[in-house]
Amino acid sequence: MTAFDVNRLLRLFAWARLGIAEVLLIMAPLLPSDLVPGTSIGILALPLFVVVVTSGGLLLLPPLTQPRRVAWLLCLLDVVLVTAVVAATGGPRSIYAFLYVLSVTAACVLLPRAGALAMAAAGSLLYTALVFIRTIFPVTAFFEPPHETTALEVLTIFLNAGTFLVVAIVAGGLAEQYRTTRQELERQRHDLRDLQAFKAVILNSVGTGLIGLDREHHVTALNPAAEEITGRAATDVIGQPWAELFGAAVPIAAIEHAIAEHPRTPARHETSLTRQDGGVVPVRFTFSTLRSGDGHRLGMIAICEDLSEIREMEARMRQADRLATVGRMAANIAHEIRNPLASMTGAIEALAGPVPGRDERERLTQIVSRESERLNRIISNFLEYARPAPLTLETVNVAEILDEVLVLLEHRELPPSLKIVREFPTIVTARVDSQQLRQAVWNLCLNAVEAMPDGGELRVSAGLEDHRLYLVIRDTGDGIPSADQPHVFEPFFSTKPGGSGLGLSLVHRIVRDHGGDVSLRGGARGGAMTAARVLVVDDERSMRDLLSITLRQAGYDVTLADGGENAIDALKSDSFDLVITDLRMRKLDGLAVLRGAKEISPSTVVVVVTAFASTETAVEAMKLGAYDYITKPFKLDEMRLTIEKALERKRLQDENIALKRELSKERGFENFVGHSRRMLEVFDTIRKAANGTSTVMVTGESGTGKELVALAIHHEGGRRHGPFVSVNCGAIPEGLMESELFGHLKGAFTGAVANTQGLFASAEGGTLFLDEITEIPTTIQVKLLRTIQEREVRRVGDTRDVKINVRLIAASNRDLGKAVADGLLREDLFYRLNVIPVHLPPLRDRREDIPLLVAHFIQKLAGQLGKRVTAVAPDALVVLERYHWPGNIRELENVIERAIVLGSGEILGVDALPSSLAAPRSVREVAIDLPSAGLNLDDVLDRMEQRYIEMALERTGGVQTRAAELLGLSFRQFRYKLQKHSHRTNPRPTAAPRPD
Repeated sequence: MTAFDVNRLLRLFAWARLGIAEVLLIMAPLLPSDLVPGTSIGILALPLFVVVVTSGGLLLLPPLTQPRRVAWLLCLLDVVLVTAVVAATGGPRSIYAFLYVLSVTAACVLLPRAGALAMAAAGSLLYTALVFIRTIFPVTAFFEPPHETTALEVLTIFLNAGTFLVVAIVAGGLAEQYRTTRQELERQRHDLRDLQAFKAVILNSVGTGLIGLDREHHVTALNPAAEEITGRAATDVIGQPWAELFGAAVPIAAIEHAIAEHPRTPARHETSLTRQDGGVVPVRFTFSTLRSGDGHRLGMIAICEDLSEIREMEARMRQADRLATVGRMAANIAHEIRNPLASMTGAIEALAGPVPGRDERERLTQIVSRESERLNRIISNFLEYARPAPLTLETVNVAEILDEVLVLLEHRELPPSLKIVREFPTIVTARVDSQQLRQAVWNLCLNAVEAMPDGGELRVSAGLEDHRLYLVIRDTGDGIPSADQPHVFEPFFSTKPGGSGLGLSLVHRIVRDHGGDVSLRGGARGGAMTAARVLVVDDERSMRDLLSITLRQAGYDVTLADGGENAIDALKSDSFDLVITDLRMRKLDGLAVLRGAKEISPSTVVVVVTAFASTETAVEAMKLGAYDYITKPFKLDEMRLTIEKALERKRLQDENIALKRELSKERGFENFVGHSRRMLEVFDTIRKAANGTSTVMVTGESGTGKELVALAIHHEGGRRHGPFVSVNCGAIPEGLMESELFGHLKGAFTGAVANTQGLFASAEGGTLFLDEITEIPTTIQVKLLRTIQEREVRRVGDTRDVKINVRLIAASNRDLGKAVADGLLREDLFYRLNVIPVHLPPLRDRREDIPLLVAHFIQKLAGQLGKRVTAVAPDALVVLERYHWPGNIRELENVIERAIVLGSGEILGVDALPSSLAAPRSVREVAIDLPSAGLNLDDVLDRMEQRYIEMALERTGGVQTRAAELLGLSFRQFRYKLQKHSHRTNPRPTAAPRPD
């Protein structure tokens, strides 16, 4: 209940109190004394005066900000005042005891249920106390002496007190239920307003026309889209009968009957509407029953769609189909003429050679060749007219094209039970000819729908796989007989009575022109290569015989295939070095043979020969992997030379592939082993970083595989064909560091006898891996920072900067944050290097990978060492998993190699492992004491470090390099710490520090 409601109730309550007070004041002198025995007018007047004052104040004051508190006070005050009135008018025998009920009822209305009960309890207590004062323990100072009270009166008195509580419970419950019901009604009223507003928004924002009808077919709603389609305003239409608006063009009674027979199937009706402006619009209405939540029929909803654009689209597609049919027919006629002419030319050329007994026919051969060339020119002119238009490629959203075709299909007269399912995302971007792709999809979907005359399901899916577009169209029809499947894409072949046989043939050409393939079923087998074997594919016998004689004379092992199907079978059953295939064949064409050859045996070289020469088909054949594209008629010497070059190229490619395969095994991404969560995160980072150019910082302990990460990033990225240069910065003397990294000119310093390009220049176009980056002196780090920022280097002794194209990968086995704090690594250089951080966890933190690593090293090393080892024993694997591996993966590999060499049998046991692996780690305790006054830890550590440096110099006779090795430090780190403590160090004369 709001504050406004409580204020309003308080004002009503104030008026009621004034009325009751006025009635009591009037009635008190008029009532006989036996009804109000012992009435004290003075005491009675006081509470009535209080009621008048408080009620008047409520009426005169403005609305209260805290009305609930005032309600509590008034209800409590009324209980007290009622008690005073009852006491002044006879106490237990007072006729005004009913005022308790009124006050409790008022509390039930103004207060929550708990407040009403509290007021009832207060009234009961006060009434009971009053009874005690007037009867049981009489107080005569204010009241008259009590009369003798009967048992019935006593019982009545106490029943009155209980009645107050009952009234409070009942009235409070009713008041609470009233408040709850009122709040629920308010909420429902608010929800109803929201739903009405929401309905109006949806109705007005839907792009499709919506018309609502009641049970008597009167229009109840018309959205703006329907107004635009029908040409009628909603204000003029709402309330009008459907028949007066659209007449007999849309038989609403028949439609309603159809919906009643099939309630789950919408009724569709197409017609032409004449608008008020005189225009005729083709419209499609889809009717559905409108029901309430409990299933009662309320009317109908009609969806109206303007079919003008769809009709234009259908007309354009029909015209394009006709033009394509004419073009394909002309192409087939030309092909049938040119093939025998090309065969004649080749055969006559062969006969014109040094063939015994055939010399007298040379003149006739030359005449036929000239006539063939003349006919070829005539046919070429005809093909220029009949050839389809070239592709107009553009980047489009294929999903929109598919949706347009399916919308167009849905507006045809389809079987009622036919369902079209879209299984493609909203965005599928590809570079295609949108018009030709739309035509191909339309033909495929139309064939699928025609295959389901009794209904079914058509599913269309699309997506990208390996940056190539794929489309899958499935239907639930009876399918095509297996014997006819190889021929469905041939021109003029059809399984339907009266079919032209050009629809799917046009689809095949469109897809082929895009460099793709269309088929009824997929699947490909792998193939192997054998040397000097040639497969000749042609559906013309004369051409097969000509090439067979020519190639066998040249020493090749020749196999002949009559058509594309036989060629695919031959490729599946045998291996070939070279395939020579005709492009245009009756069943399976040359491009299909080319695709099949590349799928079955990717290393096989394919040469395409055709009498149907066009730039588009030549480009497509080369894209699909053809080595060359030869136009009929051809010279035999030209064919021999092409074959020799193709086979030589294949030999070089095979050698190159073999070498790369071996290199990839050593350096590729597959060399990583592990399935732990942390390693999977590392693998994911490597994959994402591989194709970029950002600097990568690899950290991890020694032996975790930092260089392997760098190699993987290089070989998996776009720089794989460039050089990979790896350098350990800790192994380069400080004096030569700058020259090694950036190069130098001849004479730049003593000993520079020639120009040197440096490591950055050596890695041009590839990757430079700088291991132990913290070992580079800070003076050179400045120049390295500039090189990374500017992408250019300046050789020592040079004045010119040279641009570089190098990806930098750095690595360190140290804590880089501590290295920056210690001054070993410049902070600005750290931020430049740490663009993509890759941290390799130590082996002890990824113990779940140890079984995989052990299996990998056994497989790798057993063959190299000539030992037959297959696995490790379970107890040995437990030892390996428990060991802490300070040397990480490198130490594990060495342990496995040692076990394979020294072990016996196929299973490595615990006895083959070093004994140190099974021994428990010893913990060396150092006795220290903390002074009660505390200490300066940094100062203590500095003094300990200084003392160890002095001891190392004493033990090595002042040789700094050996002292650094003794302390496990690099020479640069040792020298830095030595300079740091130089103000404390007192070198002994016998141990003066010296470099070596």
